[in-house]
Amino acid sequence: MAEFRAELVRFREPLTDPERATVDQGIEAIDSGRTRIAAVGPTKGATGSIFLSVDEGVDATLPEAAARLFKEQSPFIEPNGPTRATAIFLPIGPAVRLAETHEPPASAPGGIPSRTVQYVTRLKDGRTIWIMGTAPASDDTFEAVMKRVAETLRFPEPNPVAPDRTANRDGVRLPTTADEQLMSRGADQPRVPG
Repeated sequence: MAEFRAELVRFREPLTDPERATVDQGIEAIDSGRTRIAAVGPTKGATGSIFLSVDEGVDATLPEAAARLFKEQSPFIEPNGPTRATAIFLPIGPAVRLAETHEPPASAPGGIPSRTVQYVTRLKDGRTIWIMGTAPASDDTFEAVMKRVAETLRFPEPNPVAPDRTANRDGVRLPTTADEQLMSRGADQPRVPG
């Protein structure tokens, strides 16, 4: 995360408000622990990024979460063409997907049009999961990559039951310390009446 944060700090240098304020929100999300995973790498001759953030107890419903997060993502850039949020179902539950193409900010010289794909879902325990990725608009494989990322996410159920440490993975009971102590004294041997 430190490298991703450093990249955001470098990216924000030439920006002016409100673009800089939006990048500052991303830095704050890393500093607060909301952004849990980030990946940056080459794609179609430029750099693409994917990150995953988790909010706890912020949104009451999935539509509220999606509206809040989609608005936070890029309040200063108007998309090129129509924008439509689509209700979908992921293996972790209902979600909302949004894909948009944007021109680069005027304050980012040398920028190229980008494609942003976002997924928002709420888990049963109230956490909101937000996945956002951005790549050059010319990368015709990026939406499929983002779909695969979203479809392969898995989160543990809240308050998972502690694993049974007295059985192996086949369900065979393993001896406990008390059992081992009894066996070392011969207590496991049958007693002959006498």
